[in-house]
Amino acid sequence: MIIVGSKNPCKVQSVEEIVAEYDQYVSFTVTGKPVASGVSEQPLTLEETILGAKNRAKKAYEAGSMSVGLEDGLMQLPGIDEYMNVNICAIYDGHEYSLGMSSGFTLPKQCVDLILNHGRDLSQAMNESGMTDDDDIGQSEGAIGLFTGMRVTRKEYCKQSIRTALIPLTKPEYFFATL
Repeated sequence: MIIVGSKNPCKVQSVEEIVAEYDQYVSFTVTGKPVASGVSEQPLTLEETILGAKNRAKKAYEAGSMSVGLEDGLMQLPGIDEYMNVNICAIYDGHEYSLGMSSGFTLPKQCVDLILNHGRDLSQAMNESGMTDDDDIGQSEGAIGLFTGMRVTRKEYCKQSIRTALIPLTKPEYFFATL
């Protein structure tokens, strides 16, 4: 069994679709479990986003299962006043984490201002900026879906981080070999 630390259909479906691609996971059932991330509603740093994903995975874990935490958050670009949104995946087996990250995309300055200076999450910031009237765009196509004209959806974005988190688990000979 694979337990996703969220009931967000986008996150659960992302995990379902990815595990179907891997022979060793195709027989696993995937279920969502609502858990708190233990971080801000809108993580403001890469470190906080990683912690949120790890917390979700650990809180969703049940003995004999594998759990997955997915968390979107901001990452300030070094040396400039711009922020990117990234998705972090943490896969937890009860002892160890395997982490992966999606590609990132730059956020509009008006969204960043509303997030950093007015305590909004990305969905709220996009709504207040007039970019969308979807109150919870994160449950559907996501900000990336809107910004890319649906060329990349939130589900595809989550799938990137899941695939990269699976690398050490599907290629253990490269990561866990004794030197």
